[in-house]
Amino acid sequence: MNRSCLMKFFKPLRNIKLCLIKIFFWQPLKAKSFRRWVFDSSPKNTLMISNAKNENFIISSQDKTIARELYITKEYDLSKLETALKILKFDKLDSLLIDVGANIGTICIPAIKRNYFSKAIAIEPDPINFNLLKANIYLNDLGDEIDTYNCALGEKAEEDLILELSESNFGDHRIRRGSPEEEIDQFNKRNIQVKSKSIDSMFQYDSNQQVLLWMDTQGYEGYILAGASNLLSNRIPIVVEFWPYGMMRANSYLKLKAALISAGYQTFYKLDGDIVQEKLSEAALDALWSKIGETGKFTDLLII
Repeated sequence: MNRSCLMKFFKPLRNIKLCLIKIFFWQPLKAKSFRRWVFDSSPKNTLMISNAKNENFIISSQDKTIARELYITKEYDLSKLETALKILKFDKLDSLLIDVGANIGTICIPAIKRNYFSKAIAIEPDPINFNLLKANIYLNDLGDEIDTYNCALGEKAEEDLILELSESNFGDHRIRRGSPEEEIDQFNKRNIQVKSKSIDSMFQYDSNQQVLLWMDTQGYEGYILAGASNLLSNRIPIVVEFWPYGMMRANSYLKLKAALISAGYQTFYKLDGDIVQEKLSEAALDALWSKIGETGKFTDLLII
């Protein structure tokens, strides 16, 4: 049998082989179930690469929440940012995102990479998260567009704060208020000391620039807003996690209400479920608190 006859004979087999490879190898690699299996079977403290839709992230297999969802679904909480921007009708030109509790960059990096903002400031107190944040910024070639700060934000500058670290959820690190005996958290956590800064001590507002303040700080938001009166006086839009349990634990709810009402904010939207505009008032916030309950889940609010 000559060469041409052999090629005609083996060509169908080659096509079958390629088809089998595609079915049994490439398709599972694309499936969420396969990525879930890869992440969950990885050894503890393994650094992995998550190839998201437009971005790449270095993540830790020890983080069973943000890193896990990012690896499996290829993004984390970005739909809420996109919903907020549709409501705000932001123009990308000369727009700034202030990402407080930036974690490893799951919001600020795609916000820049997908041209939602021209500039971002990322603030993250935990050293491990901060190192991954810096690595991910440079991995995505955004070193000129995103400025980073390894600190906590609070009501005062240069205050010594205790940051409780979750061993398995790197997005659940929390600032402690009060003594360990006063803690109501059911989990024992490792603690580190961090320095605080206030937003007003760090930033000067430029009225020619569109600014969005994005905050996810596990109940500490009231203290951060109390230290941002100059920025808030310009009524910049805010996306904030509203979590009664976290605010109760940090004793921050009254500060959050006072900061928003004194600055003259008038409207809020819940960014999960049906998007409904509501008038902002103390009574409306109290009603939302009661509806969620002190043991309920959080919701994210756009406040304008």
